[in-house]
Amino acid sequence: MTSTPKAIKESTSVCNKTINRRNKFLLKQIQESSGKSTAATGVQTRKIIQSLDEDTRRDILNEANIDSIEIGPQQMVAMEVDLGIPWEKLKCMSRYKINHHPCLKY
Repeated sequence: MTSTPKAIKESTSVCNKTINRRNKFLLKQIQESSGKSTAATGVQTRKIIQSLDEDTRRDILNEANIDSIEIGPQQMVAMEVDLGIPWEKLKCMSRYKINHHPCLKY
């Protein structure tokens, strides 16, 4: 059993040193619950990010300088016809809203 400390102040009002210490603690907790491999940690982190609402996710990705795109249904049909991209790969692009994903490899 481990105890999780309760934050006295929110992360928005503390110094970077405290935020870094909290991040290390959270990473340790994620590794203990999901496994120490990079893949396991990535899967767990992705699930945490996906559990947030869309606006919060978008803000997090923007702050981390991670580009994302949104593909609408009309654009998907145009891409399928013009570029010859299979429908399954277009669905994958739309689902993850990114342009570099393992399922997009040709």
